[in-house]
Amino acid sequence: MALWTWIVFIAVLLLLRKFAWKPILSALDEREKKIKQSLEDAAEAKRVLDETISQQKDILGKAQEEAIQMVQRSRETAQNVAMEIEKKAMHEAERMIEGARNAIQGEKARAVAELRKEAATLAVMVAGKLISENLDDERNQKLSERYIHEITG
Repeated sequence: MALWTWIVFIAVLLLLRKFAWKPILSALDEREKKIKQSLEDAAEAKRVLDETISQQKDILGKAQEEAIQMVQRSRETAQNVAMEIEKKAMHEAERMIEGARNAIQGEKARAVAELRKEAATLAVMVAGKLISENLDDERNQKLSERYIHEITG
């Protein structure tokens, strides 16, 4: 019985080798090729993904740098505008102060001129009164003081 088992085993082995072995080996080879190709494709996809991530990081870094530069430029522009506004305000204030000084000087000169005019008028009036009443020095002095007192109120 052992002999027949060996004979059947060898016969099955020969039949399998002749008819099934090549298709099984070619199927295994095909499967191995597909697995290798899948691994190569996965490696390529990982490489592309890594490149894409690297590019995204570069783009993000550049965008952040540009944003920082834009903020810095905006701050500088705002400071320049503020300084320009301050300069204009100072010039305007100086111009207004100078105008006020000129107006004050003009008013002062006008007041002094009017005061001189009033003093001259007063002197003429006092002199006229004194001449109309030809009196002695003591009476002239008292009369002058009285007229000045009357005029000034």
